[in-house]
Amino acid sequence: MSEGFDRWEGDGNWQAAPWFMGENRQLDQWGYSIAVRRRAIAGLARIYTPDVCRAIRDEDIKTAFGPIISLFVPGWPGLVVPLLDLGLNLDVVESISPNDRLGKRLTRRAEFTSAAFEIRIWASLKRGRYPVERIPEGSDATPDFLVEVGAQLYDIEVKLAHQSDADEADADLSERLRFALPHIPRLHLRLEGTAELAARVLDAEERPELRAEFDRIVSAFARVAEEIKRAGGTPGVYDVPPYGAIYAVLEPGHGSISSEVLPDLPARKKAARVARLVRREAMPQLRGERPGIVVVGVFRSADVNLVEDALLGDGTQPVDHRCCRAVVLVDHVKPPNSGPEDGFPVVYPFSTSRLVQLDRAELALATVLGADVRRRAQLIDRAAPGEAGFALDSSRRVVTSVCVGQAAYEPNSTLAFRFDGTPPTVTKRVSGALTPREGDGGP
Repeated sequence: MSEGFDRWEGDGNWQAAPWFMGENRQLDQWGYSIAVRRRAIAGLARIYTPDVCRAIRDEDIKTAFGPIISLFVPGWPGLVVPLLDLGLNLDVVESISPNDRLGKRLTRRAEFTSAAFEIRIWASLKRGRYPVERIPEGSDATPDFLVEVGAQLYDIEVKLAHQSDADEADADLSERLRFALPHIPRLHLRLEGTAELAARVLDAEERPELRAEFDRIVSAFARVAEEIKRAGGTPGVYDVPPYGAIYAVLEPGHGSISSEVLPDLPARKKAARVARLVRREAMPQLRGERPGIVVVGVFRSADVNLVEDALLGDGTQPVDHRCCRAVVLVDHVKPPNSGPEDGFPVVYPFSTSRLVQLDRAELALATVLGADVRRRAQLIDRAAPGEAGFALDSSRRVVTSVCVGQAAYEPNSTLAFRFDGTPPTVTKRVSGALTPREGDGGP
């Protein structure tokens, strides 16, 4: 692990001996053989040169650009899988470099996921053997791709649905709460907010003032949590006036914390956000010279059936069908407790006219637009009236921080935490040698 950090902090050359190129049964099981990993490395190397990696490191010291540091530092194989997928897509696309506008977006943390999704669409079209041309971005509105389907040309515009302001506020506050509160042995602390906080976070005009109160909210919850700890960690419900309460529940281990202080958006508001993304940002890129298709990576940000209703339902402004013929919503399904090899992409395409349905060629195109590096997407059909439709859980994920042990950090040493119940190990450098010793094993 220290060698990976040395490269990250040094020359930025992860390609010299990538940690994930060694024997790795987990990656093999997931379908990433050594040969597949070599192809992924070839694609990633086009963008993430040593110069680019050093620039990323120096510009984002605080976060270490989470996705990219996984190329350097060994960890759970699942952390490098999204990068391997990106590398495989880059290997198919080929004609992209760090100086390309899309390539530059891959080096910016805020634009990484949307750029990677656009490259995924591009690579999927090439794998599907569709003649595709990427349209250079300029000062005028332009779609992302021009695709030939039989004798018909289509403009394709790609968007990725991002977190809402409410989700971002919750993510920021939850992270601060998890860091500020103590982990109490044998207790899980679930933090919940009041109805007043819920109303304020759902009111866009109230959010700036609410963010300004984050310090006070964190201090209030931290103060009550410290009182629970000093009192011996007794289960119960503890008020945190005026912001909410802490529910302390018995559980084995060294303690955990989860925050639900700010509520999730209602399902129809989530769908309305995606519909606005389509109308305000995607459709204006379609010039109307050819039939257009908008592709949106939804990925649990909204219910796909409700998104269609928000775009085409009664009382909504009609969509110009000649300009935008279809919307294709892309998502992914993975059974619980399964690996990447068990997941599969799904796609929900619909015509922007209630009177004109998509033809077979357009539906086939949709399965390719929703494809991943493994397979084409499975089509989701809209349910008939009175029948339950296909639905994925679009509720916000609750993140729980779990204390797996404690150890005193010493200069020039490395901490290794395990998840098998054994204490952490401190590896200290002594006169050029590494001397391990055990930590305390808990708070």
